[in-house]
Amino acid sequence: MDLLQSAIRTLFYDVNIERIFQDIKNDSCTFLKCDFASLSAWTTQTFTRSELALLQSYIVQNTIEVTPKWHHSMRLLDLFIKRCLERNNINLPVVKFDKLQYWRSLSLLLGEDLLTTYFLASNVKDNPINSCDWPNIIGHNEEIINNVLKKSLCDVHAHLKASADIFELTWLDFMNIAINRDESYRSVQNLADVNLQSKREEKNCSFRRMVQIAVQVPKRSAIKECPSPRDADVLDA
Repeated sequence: MDLLQSAIRTLFYDVNIERIFQDIKNDSCTFLKCDFASLSAWTTQTFTRSELALLQSYIVQNTIEVTPKWHHSMRLLDLFIKRCLERNNINLPVVKFDKLQYWRSLSLLLGEDLLTTYFLASNVKDNPINSCDWPNIIGHNEEIINNVLKKSLCDVHAHLKASADIFELTWLDFMNIAINRDESYRSVQNLADVNLQSKREEKNCSFRRMVQIAVQVPKRSAIKECPSPRDADVLDA
């Protein structure tokens, strides 16, 4: 499974898109036939050239053993999704729980749409698609965990940095909704107001107001002094 995942990542993520375009235009498949190792070595740092050559052989064997065409690489997706995905009771794709790690690590690079649409389209004759409105992030087939998550209360222990591969988006979400979270962050704000008082010309600037300033005021602006209570009301608005 690791080798299959590495092969898909190399073909669909590491290989230069310009070379793929030229292969489609010329109806050729250079990245599978000859210079796969040289094309991939500069981005795939975890493989030596000999390992890349073996990876190339693996890809060719699992796509077509005669002279390959550019579209034959799609067959690798078929191998992957058949191991990772299944349909639920409403005929939408879900991830097999024991393959969730492989699915997440690859879908973060390629996006889920490429994999889910290929999965649904590959067997559309026997299983027609009733709806294209599947979630942006599909679920898994472990019903025990799904039933727990449906409850009104769920205790989840997760570290922000470790639980979010796309940490920048999590941080942007937090910073862009920094106001009107009094109930959620009251204890944090109270602690910060006590320990992080910034004095400037005898005026105190609370942690809450410093966060509001960081969100609302452009970096190029110079803040002469901490805002007054009236200024904080303007920021809240």
